[in-house]
Amino acid sequence: ILRGECVVDESSRTGEVTPVVKRFLSSAAIGHQLYFPLAFKDSSLFSGGTILHLKKTEDLSEPLVGVVFSTGFSTTQGLMFREILQAKALNWKKLHESFLIFLIF
Repeated sequence: ILRGECVVDESSRTGEVTPVVKRFLSSAAIGHQLYFPLAFKDSSLFSGGTILHLKKTEDLSEPLVGVVFSTGFSTTQGLMFREILQAKALNWKKLHESFLIFLIF
């Protein structure tokens, strides 16, 4: 978030029932670091979150301004989905043998 504040419900992503306040990311907070969403969680919105409330600012035409960091398969959910789609086949012979060993003992 580059400008503004909002209250976000991230319960579908984290399981946390309490809404979280997300504030803008100032250049002083970043310093000379590279931006990484997990490093700046208080200023990053993630997929699965729902914006519940926008804090009013002086410029009401743009109460919340942000930059999209990643979309599609580049997101965490996208990577999990890609792994499901490209899953390797199981070796059923080894799986069958392990069940037999389990039944014997």
